[in-house]
Amino acid sequence: MLLALEYLHAKNVMYRDLKPDNIMVDQYGHIKLVDFGLSKLNVDESYSSSSFLGTHAYLAPEILGNRNYGKSVDWYNLGVLMYEFLVGVPPYYSDNLEKLYENIQSGPIQFPRNMTAEARDLISKLMIRNPMTRLGFNGAQEIKDHPFFSGVNWKNYEKRLPDGSYQNIFPP
Repeated sequence: MLLALEYLHAKNVMYRDLKPDNIMVDQYGHIKLVDFGLSKLNVDESYSSSSFLGTHAYLAPEILGNRNYGKSVDWYNLGVLMYEFLVGVPPYYSDNLEKLYENIQSGPIQFPRNMTAEARDLISKLMIRNPMTRLGFNGAQEIKDHPFFSGVNWKNYEKRLPDGSYQNIFPP
């Protein structure tokens, strides 16, 4: 997902709708993003949007606050998605929409005790409420360099090994 967002950002596309429903897995086990209906094209580094759109539990605080935003919303969504994949629910989830929005804007992230320190740190930095200090604001490389991903051979992921094997992605 990180590589997919990095690619889209390099092509000046802001995805804006990263959530489990929009992730598919191909026959080789590679991730594909689908549903580009909320995406914005021609988004350079100076672009900002103020459109209020997205899936409630995944809305970045800047969207809820009706502030201008850029590609950094995708990194926030990556943090929400990672949390959900590790925990089972989005980090600020509530059945009450008003409470959900309040949690997103000012609530603390509750991490389970068994989550690694690296995962907690990465998710916390991806979900910083100020998009200009959020991990990824300066590009995907700063996310790739996070200790959570230590040992990942990004070049092999980029090559998409055709047989679906992931040998050599992690060093011995």
